[in-house]
Amino acid sequence: MHKLLRNRIRQLEMEVERNMKTGSTEVATYASHLSLPRQAKLTALIGKKCMVDCSLEGVATQALWDTGSQVTIINEKWRKSRLPHIQLRSTDEILGENGTIVGRAVNDTPIPFAGWVELQFK
Repeated sequence: MHKLLRNRIRQLEMEVERNMKTGSTEVATYASHLSLPRQAKLTALIGKKCMVDCSLEGVATQALWDTGSQVTIINEKWRKSRLPHIQLRSTDEILGENGTIVGRAVNDTPIPFAGWVELQFK
């Protein structure tokens, strides 16, 4: 079941990426569009997302609370619009010159890092 879910997530992400590149307004299918019985089965298997109301640098937002993560990933577009005064720092500060880091999502999709920021979380 895990492999099936991972493959479907990868397929949906590729569909969204393709639509973004072509400018298509076609809508992808997400878990929230499942029938109620199937959604209940999926929730029983995986669990509900733990969303919390919080603030980053005093900016109120809602975030996924991932207790197993060592870092928090924020979207660059979100950072620029909500925290434009926060400077993006180079990963070279941590990894040395020309150091690169690529994270991986649970479905093995690469997550490129543009840099890092240190934020106050409440």
